[in-house]
Parts: sequence; structure tokens; C-alpha cells
Amino acid sequence: MPYYESVLIARQEIGGGDAERLGEHYEELLSKEGASVVRREYWGLRRLAYRVRKNRKGHYLMFHVDGPGPAIQEFERQLRIDENVVRYLTMRLDQLPEGPSIIMKARAEREERRDQESTRREAERQAADAASGDTDAAESEASGESGKPEEAEPAPDANAAGSEPEASVEPDGESKGEEQ
Repeated sequence: MPYYESVLIARQEIGGGDAERLGEHYEELLSKEGASVVRREYWGLRRLAYRVRKNRKGHYLMFHVDGPGPAIQEFERQLRIDENVVRYLTMRLDQLPEGPSIIMKARAEREERRDQESTRREAERQAADAASGDTDAAESEASGESGKPEEAEPAPDANAAGSEPEASVEPDGESKGEEQ
């Protein structure tokens, strides 16, 4: 049987879960018509190059199908009727490509780079924290501090001879203490 690759764009208003259910619906339709879906990929919500039926974004779904021509004709007829499908394109292939599509490869590479970048940043942050911790310890040893908290000297007694009472401010804004 001939091979087909079909990409459809669903409206942006439906959610990702609804787009997946739409893909399942069309996969069942193809199975009923005697075709088998070799691979189905959800590429996510992507921005369109230009507005299509008042939509700036769309959910992309890709199908690799092994089946007869009449099954594909019925599939395309259903796509034309469905109001959630903005655009579709079906191409006949000599053979199906191996492995994931280019879109999925790019997504995997992007996620891998993002993971590596976050790992690198975390390592740099830990190295900087360790370096600042070592620097603080070296500075405290050089200044004669042992890293132990110092004992605070007792505050002078306010009622001791020769000391003046301190003025404080009351909540109403008046000064309390020495009156002149």
C-alpha cells in the first residue's frame, strides 16, 4: 500500500488535550477505512506565518499513514468538514522516514541545550558560593576572627552617674525625657 504524510492545523482556541483527541479521532477514522497510522506526532501550538481564518496560531498534528487511496480521500473529506481544522496538507511518499520528524528532533535538541545550560549555571552558582565561602573564611582568619561569635560588651547603665537620660518619642509625636 502507498504511504502518506498528512499535517493538519487545528484552531488555536481548542486546548492541547482537545487537539490530541482530534488526532485520536482521525486515527480511528483511518483505521475504520482500512489504513494504519504508523506514527502520529503533536507538534504543539505554533505561530502561523499569516492569519488563516482569523487565527494567528494553530495546533499542529502530523500523521504517517500506510493505507489505500480511498481511505485518504475520506480522511481529507472529513478534514474539510471539521470546523476545528484550519488547514491540512497530505503528500504521497515512496517510503516513510525513519525516526522522529525534524520538528521533534529540533524540540529534543532545544530541551537538551536548555538542560545543559541550567546544569552549567547551577555548577557556576555552586562554585561561586563555595569561592565566596572560602573568601569569607580567609578574611575572618586574617583579621583575627576565629569565626566564633564575639561576646558583646554590656551596654552602659543609663542610671549610672554622669549619664544623661535619653529622649524618646511617644506615638503621638511628643518628646518624652528631658524637658526644657
